[in-house]
Amino acid sequence: MTGKLLKLFKSNFLKLLSATIVGVLFGLVYRVSVAWLFGSSEDYAFYLIMSISLAFFIQFVGQTALEGNLVPDLTKAVTKNEKVSFRLLKKDTLFYSLIFGFINFLIVLAIVFVSKGEIDLYYLFIAFLLGLALFVYIFNSVGLMVTQAKGNYKVYSRAMIANAITRGGSVYPLGYAFGIIGVAINKFLCFFVLFFGGWYQINKQEKDNSVEKEAYSPRISLKSFNIISLFLANYYSFFIMVAGILFGINGDVKIANFSYATAILGLVINTIGKASNTLLIRETSISYNFKRVRNFLFMVLGISLLFISVMWFYGKEIVSVIYERGAFSESDTFVTYDIIIKLFLPFIFLSVFGVVLQTILSADKKILKVFRKVCGLVIFILMASLITLLLVNIVESLTAVYLFFYLGSFILLITAIYFSYRRLKSSDL
Repeated sequence: MTGKLLKLFKSNFLKLLSATIVGVLFGLVYRVSVAWLFGSSEDYAFYLIMSISLAFFIQFVGQTALEGNLVPDLTKAVTKNEKVSFRLLKKDTLFYSLIFGFINFLIVLAIVFVSKGEIDLYYLFIAFLLGLALFVYIFNSVGLMVTQAKGNYKVYSRAMIANAITRGGSVYPLGYAFGIIGVAINKFLCFFVLFFGGWYQINKQEKDNSVEKEAYSPRISLKSFNIISLFLANYYSFFIMVAGILFGINGDVKIANFSYATAILGLVINTIGKASNTLLIRETSISYNFKRVRNFLFMVLGISLLFISVMWFYGKEIVSVIYERGAFSESDTFVTYDIIIKLFLPFIFLSVFGVVLQTILSADKKILKVFRKVCGLVIFILMASLITLLLVNIVESLTAVYLFFYLGSFILLITAIYFSYRRLKSSDL
């Protein structure tokens, strides 16, 4: 029996790994296409600032972020109940998706008005597309979480591959034809295709199996959107989002170079790391397996160090080959490479943190509650301090970003190791 479970575990991991590798490859295609079309232009830099609220909501209420809150509960629902219906979950998700999508629309309009002094049809349409994209993303993300909770990683992986191909394959023609509007349309399309891996499959299965209305139906509420848990579950993207805020305070155009640099640095976190973390969050919700966590930890750390070694010696050439064409100049290559070099150490901290974190998200509620408070307090104090330093012009935007990455990643890692040890001890009792 143990051999069969191990074989299934490896099979699921390979499916997830394949999907995340495709995601990273087409993510690079996306970045290369955007770099070719827009480089570090002011128009694209302003679009990134407009997209800060979308990035914020995706990190806090999107698929990866909600995993830490919903997947453990959904997994228990589908494994402990003979008959499960998701009609109420779908209704709740639709309601919250509409609310967050509309809020994002209003925030984008506010950003445009404060920056430009007026709102024309061009920016109104972009704001509408970004709001619509968030609505579709949240709705389809919860559907994907049900697929994940059921352990149907084949369908889950196919959906993520479709998302990646749509994102990387359509941005150049759309961007070439419609400019920045095309990039916003691309956002909507790549989120829309996730429907076929989530709610489409759920609706089809419930129709075929004639699930009774009396069957157990899990639900979500505002408690599901616990801000600290959502930040922790999507830590790397959250760090990037905060960097966008720090850059946006002074309107620093280096936000574009930073975006290109973190896309390369995120290769390991978004492939090996995401595949292992997606699988571990479900596995540790059922039972705690220290050896499995340890093996994943060594694997992620080893691959991260190997990746950093390659970038240290050949990073400049790699950046040049990937990005240096079209509007992306040689000077952009030097700036992007310099950012990569200076973020090596935080990158290692965050890679290890991602694995350790999975052992805590499904821990005893008392341990998780204290862990949330400590991490929330650390991040709040750090962000408030750096924003204050920026507003009084004591530090530059890029310096503030470096400080946030170094201090934030190190403190979170130490905190996660401590609470993971506490969970290990409590599970041994």
